[in-house]
Amino acid sequence: MDWRLGLHIILVLLISGACTKGEKKHAAEVYGHAGGGISKGRYIYPPNSAESISYAFDVLNADGVEVDVRLTKDSSMVLFHDSGLELETDGVGCVEQYTLAELKELNYADRYEIITLTEALHLSSERNRSLFLDLKTVAECGIGSISEEWVNKGFEEVEEFLENHPLPPITVNSKSLSVLSWIDGDVFLKSFETENIEVGIEQYQADNIDKLTVRLDWINNEQANLLRDLQIPFCIFGIKTQKEIREAYGLLPTEMISDNVAFTKKIMR
Repeated sequence: MDWRLGLHIILVLLISGACTKGEKKHAAEVYGHAGGGISKGRYIYPPNSAESISYAFDVLNADGVEVDVRLTKDSSMVLFHDSGLELETDGVGCVEQYTLAELKELNYADRYEIITLTEALHLSSERNRSLFLDLKTVAECGIGSISEEWVNKGFEEVEEFLENHPLPPITVNSKSLSVLSWIDGDVFLKSFETENIEVGIEQYQADNIDKLTVRLDWINNEQANLLRDLQIPFCIFGIKTQKEIREAYGLLPTEMISDNVAFTKKIMR
């Protein structure tokens, strides 16, 4: 083979390799699940605690955090995953049966405390990071349905905070379309959590929601491609292991809620 042809082939291969290496990877926003993670054995600080949120921001460099929001008896918004208090606190019954003052007296995970959404907003505002609010609306302990008045009262303090503390767009996520209809679309981004991708598309195209939130095992490649073709933002959650994270990232979502923020961000570098 002529040496000039050989040199040309080598140059082409080098240039092609450089282009491939320099290609920009898909970028998704990475939210820490309940702060630094929610799976026992994986997190350092308990889910939804001030310490866990700060750890996600300051150490893991999360783009934002997903937090679980519940309404107290006196319509304050607090961060707690389960409705029942027995597993993680010295309280008995459900979050919704307690006032904010009573919840603050409980001992959470031995030496932590349940915090308010406003406290989480302060942590985010100080760092200019995003919040993804998973609004828990399951009526348990015989409390009955959560009403529009109850939800609106709970968000009053949040809206007052935002008037004086600008933040990146805040997402409010719910499985209930009724609840999302009560949320101020000018202040918050509304995300519908659903297994039914077709219904989600219909709601987005009807301008009732701003994005979809789906578990990894609820969505396949074909559905993800359709959402991207329709330019519908979607967030994937339910990812803990490296295999799950790679699979979720392969669907090219807009956002990911992860129990392993460090690895999730690493695969995008």
